[in-house]
Amino acid sequence: MLSFAIVLTSIFTLLCLIIGKASLASATLILGLFFLFTLYLQWLPISVFIIYLVLALLLNHPPLRQRYLSRPLQALFVRRKKHWLPPQLPHSEGWLERKIITGLIQWHHLHAQPAPRINAQEQAFLDGPTHQLCQLINSEPCQGGINEACWRYLNQRGFFALSQPYHLGGHAFSCYGINKIIQKVASVNSEIAETVALHNSLGSASFLQHCAPREAQSIWLRAICKGRKQALFSVEPATLVQQMTPLQGELTIDKHPIPSPVMPDLLILPVRLTAKGEEHYLLIETEHCKQLSFTCQNQLGSFSIAAYPFALSDLICPETVKPWYCRAQAWLKLNLSALQAAQMKQALISTHSTTDAPLATPDTTKQPRSDRLVGLLLRVASFDACIAMTCSATDNGENPILIADLLTNEVDHTRSRYVLPLSSQYFEYLYACHPYLLDEYKNCQGPQQLERFDLQVISHLGFTLNQLLIVFTHKFFARYPYRACDQFYFKLIKRYSHILAVLGEDLLFSSPLPVSRDKQQGRLLRLLSLIYAMTALLRSHQHTTIKYSALDKVINEIEALLQNISGNMKGSLIGRLFCWLFLPNNPLYVPESDQNYQLISQEIAQQKINFQHLCGDINQAQPTSPSSD
Repeated sequence: MLSFAIVLTSIFTLLCLIIGKASLASATLILGLFFLFTLYLQWLPISVFIIYLVLALLLNHPPLRQRYLSRPLQALFVRRKKHWLPPQLPHSEGWLERKIITGLIQWHHLHAQPAPRINAQEQAFLDGPTHQLCQLINSEPCQGGINEACWRYLNQRGFFALSQPYHLGGHAFSCYGINKIIQKVASVNSEIAETVALHNSLGSASFLQHCAPREAQSIWLRAICKGRKQALFSVEPATLVQQMTPLQGELTIDKHPIPSPVMPDLLILPVRLTAKGEEHYLLIETEHCKQLSFTCQNQLGSFSIAAYPFALSDLICPETVKPWYCRAQAWLKLNLSALQAAQMKQALISTHSTTDAPLATPDTTKQPRSDRLVGLLLRVASFDACIAMTCSATDNGENPILIADLLTNEVDHTRSRYVLPLSSQYFEYLYACHPYLLDEYKNCQGPQQLERFDLQVISHLGFTLNQLLIVFTHKFFARYPYRACDQFYFKLIKRYSHILAVLGEDLLFSSPLPVSRDKQQGRLLRLLSLIYAMTALLRSHQHTTIKYSALDKVINEIEALLQNISGNMKGSLIGRLFCWLFLPNNPLYVPESDQNYQLISQEIAQQKINFQHLCGDINQAQPTSPSSD
């Protein structure tokens, strides 16, 4: 009996490994040879081999497989799909998040993108116009808004066209370079930095380049990038158009606020033709608009438009704008992360300046201050590594839509006071990163699509069995003795990524209440963000003590989150069985070394190169706008 159980276990293991890695025909052939071997040694009765031949015929004969296996699975898929959020974002292949979600991450994936660098032009802009802007802000503080002198300086020096290509008059700076520029400005005035971040993502120059007609581009784009003209892309709610005729409409706006103390030369306004219709965009040249009036009070401008007639053919349709808008939102999240980084680094500098050195003294009255400083440095190190990796991937052509959300999710857990765009739901990551889900979603509508669905669902089944086996093996047979080295942390990344893959399958095919499903999505998105932070830290070039201490804190957060997930899944018998088989029972908490804290404290107290590297891009002047810890 024992040998029979061992053989069955071996067959199941071999099946999971084969079907996850090989084609169905290859897996059937290898398993057939294994069964013949067991028959030769008389380990299994011949009845088991007959059952295997029947199942092999069923699985490898497409008409039989589609009728008795794929059709019921298609019906199940359709029932479960009703509880999923439909795909909203443009199709993306995913980058590192795809490797994490599917459990396929390898060591070389961490270093597939080079470390980001500031080039000579970006460094010159930081040392020149950016530093002069900080001095201008300090000499003429902005109260309630951006004063006219700062606004004209921003426009004339090209702060609103940092990412635009050279041939259009922009600077063509990298995402990492723009992030550093925004960080330095944010250390002096967060409102001006937020304006720079907005104009270099959801900005007029980017809109004109990607969405405007050729004629409008030739008139406005280069002039705006060069600072000869000013344009404003409104992010305020769309205005309802009063249609006069099928070919013409009329627009009326009352006191529309803008961040500029001067009236732009071009307005780009969102409008709706019906109350629930999609947003169109209208370009208005202010010089020739007699219906427009402008007022400025306390450095905050606003304009009104009274019965402005326009042709409906002049509107830019939503289909043209949507692809750009999704990417622009991602760029906005990347740019706004610089504001949070500047806020954290300012708090670190402030805490360091009020802490007596050396920090590692045994005086108990100084220990809370030292702990707070070390904890803040580890947060800065983790977040800075995430920014560097995300910017590096974006600069090398990766789609920023989903990886920017991972960065946003990390910002949301650092008590940011800045309003960020909403993150995508975890279902969007599954659609983009799961190897089979999106194709199954598209091909499950009816019998005429059964053949396509059949090919995907068999592969999906093998993928799921493979992930379940790996997680099961990791839980009951793998051990993770603590070692402060890259290999130890990478093994944990692999383990967590496989657990995330299994939890993603559970989210798809379990039957929780909508509220529970939404909360589980949030937990899985947080888990993905933490694994992403681990990969960013592991590939960073920070001091090993700081890097490993930051990784230890992230691991403890992940283990606590897994315990939270497990506790919320134990409400049913199936949930308890799932947790017992696949989720860790006892958290792998990594102790925070007192020796590490002592070394980090000494590193900060002596202001060595690593501390200066983290905060060297922050202007040392006192900020004019308040910041919170």
